[in-house]
Amino acid sequence: MWSKTLFFITLIFVLALIGGCATSGDDDDNQPSDDDMTDDDSADDDSGDDTAGDDTADDDTADDDAADDDTADDDSAPQGKPPVILSVNFYMWPLEFPNATNELTGSKKFDPEFEGAGIYMEYNDPDCDLVGGKIWAILDGADPVVVKTLPPNVNCSSNQSGFMMGFDLKNQFKAAGSHKVEIYWTDAANNESKHKNVYYTVGPYDHSIGTVMDDWTLLDQNGNEVTLADILASKDKAASCVWLEVLTGSCPYCNQEASELEPIYTDHQADGLRIVGIMVANASGNAPEAADLQDWITSHSITYVVVGDPNAAVTNPYFVNNYVPFNIALDGTGLIRSKMTGWSNFDATQIIESILGAE
Repeated sequence: MWSKTLFFITLIFVLALIGGCATSGDDDDNQPSDDDMTDDDSADDDSGDDTAGDDTADDDTADDDAADDDTADDDSAPQGKPPVILSVNFYMWPLEFPNATNELTGSKKFDPEFEGAGIYMEYNDPDCDLVGGKIWAILDGADPVVVKTLPPNVNCSSNQSGFMMGFDLKNQFKAAGSHKVEIYWTDAANNESKHKNVYYTVGPYDHSIGTVMDDWTLLDQNGNEVTLADILASKDKAASCVWLEVLTGSCPYCNQEASELEPIYTDHQADGLRIVGIMVANASGNAPEAADLQDWITSHSITYVVVGDPNAAVTNPYFVNNYVPFNIALDGTGLIRSKMTGWSNFDATQIIESILGAE
């Protein structure tokens, strides 16, 4: 009997021991679930326990929170596509004619005593939400400053607007010396464009607006020498304004300008306007010959003087970049009053008439 009693007591003890171990095992099995509730249980659990090293599947950090987008960093991020700056150009204009046309320059060098300057940009915005955005500038590594708030007529692109968007270089941009301006845009959703850098120098230089152009000698289509001094001292009436169009035979805007300059010349020749077309390369990109000059004169029915300047030997020092047409406007003393890259009939007429009217 005692043996049976001892057997049952032992059996009960063993079963109790096994049952206790099983209960402990269940608690251990549940522990990872409890831990998961703390560390990574919820898709919107953004507690400090979720570090990059904890869990890769549902780690709600700024690096991978694209699906639930509920961190502070993600919620404040701009939405949509940023604007695109297609090109950045320098413009200059003589201070005497602030409303006259600009000088699109690549020289990035100007004399503040004679010239105003600005930076203009061609642009495109995929989301078309530029209105209310801003143009920013960082001058020589300083803090960004807003130089322009984009107006309602900015549209989606410079092509659609029909004009470039830019800003005048104010006094803070005109300190003497060499400078770097970092330009970028933000749209209405605060998307930021890539930055574009512009380098320029402020200070007097030899061939700026406000200096007298050096005399030169070039050949016309008949091989005759033509000098600037001769043009200025025209026998019928001394020149009051000389318009120099630097051109190439392959440039479409040069062709347009040549055709539109002739009526301007006809209207103002008696007032003292002189025009000289200066070809620096023919239609093939080679040095112009007499036949090239004659073809140009014939094709555009030109009555003003046309000369060749092979390799731009004479005009190159006056270039502000390598673009044509490039125009230089002189007064009757040979003083450079304006420069203009590109062609605008309206602007050219305004400059010419301003110079003629001042004589």
